[in-house]
Amino acid sequence: MPEMIQIDESDFIEIDEVQIRSVAEVFNQLIKTVKAKLVYPSSSKLPQQFMEKLNSDFTAVLGEMDKLKLKIETDAVLFSDQIIYRAKNKAENFAHPFFRDGIVELEFYKGLPFEELDRFVDILALVTRSAHVEDDLATLLWEIGFEKISYKLMDDSLDIETFEYGTSKIKTPLKSSGIDYRKMILENSELGLTEEDFNLDSDKNKARKLPAGYKNVPDNVADYIKRLTEYDDSEKSAIAEMLQADDNFKCKQYIIDILFEILGAEGDNASYNETLDLISKVRDDFIKAEDLRSAITIFKMTKELREALKTLGDEKEKRIEEFIKGFGASERIRILVDTLNNSKDINYSEVTEYLAMLSWEAVTPLIWALGELSHYPARRAVCQSLETVAADHVEVLGKGTENPRWYVVRNVVMILGRIASPQALNYFQRTITHSDIRVRKETIVSAARIDNEQSANFLIMALKDESESLQTLSLKELVRRKSEKAFVHVENMIEDKKFKNRPTDQIKEILEAYARLGGKQAFEQLKKMATRTILIPSEKEDRIKYYAVMALGCIFSPPAYQVLDKISKSRNKRLADAARRAINKRLREKEIA
Repeated sequence: MPEMIQIDESDFIEIDEVQIRSVAEVFNQLIKTVKAKLVYPSSSKLPQQFMEKLNSDFTAVLGEMDKLKLKIETDAVLFSDQIIYRAKNKAENFAHPFFRDGIVELEFYKGLPFEELDRFVDILALVTRSAHVEDDLATLLWEIGFEKISYKLMDDSLDIETFEYGTSKIKTPLKSSGIDYRKMILENSELGLTEEDFNLDSDKNKARKLPAGYKNVPDNVADYIKRLTEYDDSEKSAIAEMLQADDNFKCKQYIIDILFEILGAEGDNASYNETLDLISKVRDDFIKAEDLRSAITIFKMTKELREALKTLGDEKEKRIEEFIKGFGASERIRILVDTLNNSKDINYSEVTEYLAMLSWEAVTPLIWALGELSHYPARRAVCQSLETVAADHVEVLGKGTENPRWYVVRNVVMILGRIASPQALNYFQRTITHSDIRVRKETIVSAARIDNEQSANFLIMALKDESESLQTLSLKELVRRKSEKAFVHVENMIEDKKFKNRPTDQIKEILEAYARLGGKQAFEQLKKMATRTILIPSEKEDRIKYYAVMALGCIFSPPAYQVLDKISKSRNKRLADAARRAINKRLREKEIA
């Protein structure tokens, strides 16, 4: 279940011009620091000086706000809807690496440590140096696990690598010229003739000619010719309407209509098939020309024709059915992939609409396309369409988990999770142990979307993953589900001799999960850990004791409250403070419940 969107009150704080200038200076300093990393050798002191200046600037700006939120566009960066950076050209576009890999927002939080900022600059230097790094920027940031730097993706489950320049311009349909033909005709059609208009003396070298042209024609004929150039209001209105109709004429739609009229008039099978081949060629040409809207029109009219033939019981229905399946054939998908890879100005919502109309036979070619597409929005469009196309054929989609490309496997796992079919769990058995951490992470997220006991087994399996971040991810989902059978596995994690060597955040998460999953069962163990007397405790033992006290606040029982109340009066100020915070936490959660 997706999380509810939280609105930060700081988003409504008015930002003054001084603050905007300060943020712009910080971002410019960030650019200078990254360039210094790229230009100067590691032995030079200049990159470090730039880094120290950048850290100083960030500290000053974050000292005035809880967080600094930057919005990323194709060639610009905005703060509070104000542009603080605009790329002068494509070659020197500092916003490009972010947008290329789907990052649309960056947030820096108060207390940003120098070490995190330094790592952040290193990563930017890496992806700026070459577009062909092994991982995309979003993945590199995620693997570091920053605490005071976060980012927002176009679609967090699709933070896959991209290689080309992002797109901010969406192709729009052709518009009318805007010329008011009616007004033009009414105001500029007074074409009164003069005597010179009837003088055809244009060839002076001609020896013999009619003298003075039509000068001597009878007056009634001259008046008649003159009247031919004058229009009354009704005639002017009619001409204006004809011109406007020509301006609004939809040539492509007209061609498509004619093609389907020809198809309906064909009598023998050979001619019928020839016309279908012609329609197929026109559709392919529309795709090559990046006109997805016209290709969609052909697709819709073909489906309407199939339904009409089905209603009439016409034998041509089967031929049209095969023709529709051909829209998703490998050679057709290859044409679309080539178009998407060579274009930066295409309406991706139309791509999704077109692909979503394909039949399930297109699933395998679309999985192939995921490995060939270079643009992030194009991959996202394919993934979105596969949710519809493969919804009733999970067994075909599941074969994509065997793909050698890790990002294709991750996308397939993500789509399986969104379809949320229990059948998908059969394929997660392979991906939960995949060599790439990003695939295993997506498996946990997708398994969590399937709410049954079997999916809980994958989450429990992930508690033993070599990645501590994935252990925490699965642990949170098991707590949300209140999975009783996970309790014993969490208990095993606590009793492990290496438990005290885990990171602080993990110890806190595991002890709290232990308390929430076990309740009264966990009380005795947590009480023992919280009240244990050690003559000369180590820092690690103190840390476990502190978080055991905090975890007791998650157990709603009188004995747990009594222990906390007693500890809150202890001479150990740190433990006493932890106990009071745990008691307050209990009270807040009870009120919410």
